Amino acid sequence: MYSEEIIDLALPRHVAAIKGGNPSIYDCLRFFQNWFRCRLEEDERQNLIKVAALKLIKHDPFFLISEVHGMCVEDLTEAELQSCVASWSLDDEELSAFLEAHLRMTNHSDDQNDLSSVRLVVELLEKARLRFGKQKTFLKLYSNALKILGDERHTTAFDNLLEQTSPEWHAHELRSEMTHAVDEEDWARYDSLRSKWETMPANANICECEINYIANIDGLRSLHRGAPDQAIEFLKQSTQVNGCPHLNTGGGSVILAHELLDHNLAKNEVEEHLRQLEQVCKNEETDELRLRLQTPPIQHQ
Repeated sequence: MYSEEIIDLALPRHVAAIKGGNPSIYDCLRFFQNWFRCRLEEDERQNLIKVAALKLIKHDPFFLISEVHGMCVEDLTEAELQSCVASWSLDDEELSAFLEAHLRMTNHSDDQNDLSSVRLVVELLEKARLRFGKQKTFLKLYSNALKILGDERHTTAFDNLLEQTSPEWHAHELRSEMTHAVDEEDWARYDSLRSKWETMPANANICECEINYIANIDGLRSLHRGAPDQAIEFLKQSTQVNGCPHLNTGGGSVILAHELLDHNLAKNEVEEHLRQLEQVCKNEETDELRLRLQTPPIQHQ
């Protein structure tokens, strides 16, 4: 019998314990590690994840930075956040501030309009800066919080984060920061970050999904430069990838395709791009692009 089959036999017991309202720490941990194997309705699964995560975080705040990695701990109320912090009883103000900042950033979602919690994150990190300020986790939290607030200090924090990260692991951080530069149309910043991307070593950990995405945003940069032919070449490059777990589950980027269509450009090339992309991955975004291609383009006045 495979170990996965044993897990599937045990998992209903952990689920039942959590539903019963008084699960053990072990029940919560085993469920949290294997929640994706449960055949539950999405709302029910998310509620059980939240219950399990809350108990684990209250029991051990270090669970935040050792096991959870920010996954599935969202939509906590302010009362739930405060109850977590109160349960820790840490006799260490700097450590408590650092862990609370981590918890609050984990709980933040991009669609939240209230930034008061993010401002509190910055205040908490400032309290912990002297002790933790050179650690990668601190710098990532600090940079992201400042970025959300539109604080220009985030660029310095990000550059410090890169300095503390081995060059072969720069790709994920650079991708996130380049995305922000594109969103802000800060092309000077984008060009600076793009040059850093090119200097990553040969053994850099670059996933196929990142190759796909970078080609897309390089194409957006070309359109901004007034070079549509170059943008179309980047569109073609974006599908010159093999499958990876992220492409297979999350799908490839279609932002450049939509931008070209917005400019009434390259419909034939976009159709070919979609055909090739669907050979690697197919999801709601590719379905939406296919539907758009079946619709006459909007005529600009």
